[in-house]
Amino acid sequence: MKRNDSIIIFLVAVLLCICVACMNKNNGVKKSKTNEVMKVGYELDVTNFDPTLSGSGGDHVIQWPIYDTLIRFDDKLDPLPGLVREWQLINNKTIRLKLEENVKFHDGTSFNATAVKINIERMNSKESIIRDLQNIKLVHVMSDFLVELQLKKPDSSILMALSDRGGMMVSPKAIANKNHNLSENPVGTGPFKFESREPNAEIIYTKNHTYWSEKEAKVEKLIIKVMADENVRMNALRSGELDFIIGISPTNIASFEKNNNFNIVGDVASSFKVLFINADLGIMKNKDIRLAMQYAINRDQLVQALNFGRGKAGHQVFSEKHWAYIDDFEIPYNPQKAKEHIKKSGVTDLQMTFTYYSKSYETRLAELLRTQLEMVGFKVKLEGMETVAAVNYFFGEKRGEVLVAEWTGRTDAQMAMFSLFSRDSFFNTGGNSTDEIEQLINEGASTNNKNKRKLVYEKIQKKAYFEEAIIIPIIFPPAMVAYNKKVVGYEANIYGKVLFSQLGFK
Repeated sequence: MKRNDSIIIFLVAVLLCICVACMNKNNGVKKSKTNEVMKVGYELDVTNFDPTLSGSGGDHVIQWPIYDTLIRFDDKLDPLPGLVREWQLINNKTIRLKLEENVKFHDGTSFNATAVKINIERMNSKESIIRDLQNIKLVHVMSDFLVELQLKKPDSSILMALSDRGGMMVSPKAIANKNHNLSENPVGTGPFKFESREPNAEIIYTKNHTYWSEKEAKVEKLIIKVMADENVRMNALRSGELDFIIGISPTNIASFEKNNNFNIVGDVASSFKVLFINADLGIMKNKDIRLAMQYAINRDQLVQALNFGRGKAGHQVFSEKHWAYIDDFEIPYNPQKAKEHIKKSGVTDLQMTFTYYSKSYETRLAELLRTQLEMVGFKVKLEGMETVAAVNYFFGEKRGEVLVAEWTGRTDAQMAMFSLFSRDSFFNTGGNSTDEIEQLINEGASTNNKNKRKLVYEKIQKKAYFEEAIIIPIIFPPAMVAYNKKVVGYEANIYGKVLFSQLGFK
């Protein structure tokens, strides 16, 4: 062999090695191995795998590994391509969607325009509890991978609603099979396939090896361990039983900040603690009673007592990093005004019952709220429940007066306005609203101009808090996660929810 030939062969070999190394490089995440398992600790179990029947914002992170959405979102909640490759706003009541091709559901069924039509029509059916897509009048299948959405009226939220439950695509074959229980056996197109679930214990997923996107799962298995007790989650992370945990209260943040084996990340996100009120039960029917509660709560005191100064007082729906955040908007602490509303109400029996999630942080919050409300004359009975049971009791069965809960946000501000303040929303248990608020909600939907929408949302919230007390926002706690330093791929967003399919190991 000539010397020049040897040099050429050597250079080719070097180039091949470089190419292979580049192909294997994936943002610091290795290609998954057969023994790689990501174990996550989460405080909640799923209420329902079926997106049309899912009543808790905590369900999203459990559903996303299984279901791709038509639209994705970036860290600022702006839209990104998902199963929809491209979109076009034809006019203010027509949206055209170009779909990804060569996508399969986990049962082998092809994803196409017909599948989109079936899913959206199912989402808008009477059986569904989700109303995010109710303004879609017609889903027109233009070709195998082209869909046109025709709206009843302009709706600025529709595109981002397709990044939420409304855009989660379920296998049409599974939908058509009346013997297939989608509430317990989900079938999507996502990076993971559902394997099994033990209620209130764990959910197991396996990697979808035929996944269509480059955003494939980084591990062979994902296991979500349901651990309601925060201390149990933390100890499991320290011992190596878990790799990643969600939900760390301010009292425990310092213990991880001082530990070099773990990363702890978080900030105020979209989630806030809130009192949901059933204005169709007991003394909650009286507007002055609700307004008295609004003014009786000292939010700044709660931030100090519960969060040691971390987080923010909750005076509105949106956190400071959100484009719809309203500057200098405050619900004042005014116990004297609270007492005046009680007197005006004419109610003498001031007993009420608060349902709350029986977890340590929520228990402490409920106790502090009781103390503050009793200072102005209320008598508050506390009734703790497991989270899924409480959600079903209050929203599904409409049996509770007040629920101490957490609103986990939505990907679009208009969705939040409708969900929290419209009389037609599943989350507005007592249907408490006014014609003027409903008109303003429609006005917010009619424009895509964020500055105009922000002004409308300010008007809605002023009326919702100071005239009707539809809900009572309390505090924005810091949304914290902690994970072993061998874990990579975590990306925070102002939604505050984790995409588990991004997680892998160094």
